[in-house]
Amino acid sequence: MLYKRTTQEHRLQIPGLPRDRADVILAGAAILLATMNVLEFECLTVSCHGLRYGLLYATVEQGARIEKAEKSC
Repeated sequence: MLYKRTTQEHRLQIPGLPRDRADVILAGAAILLATMNVLEFECLTVSCHGLRYGLLYATVEQGARIEKAEKSC
């Protein structure tokens, strides 16, 4: 893991990592890695947007597929 051997003091200096997450980032990364292993995911896409953005994106994408299918009939 990228930050496995870093101290919390060093993690506090990582740009973009909120100070209140420096002590839990390793546990979160371990949980994420274990989940990816169980689900056999080889990669992961991380978004800086929230859940609502993802739901909106999925809805628009699904609508485009439905529209395309209707045009091909």
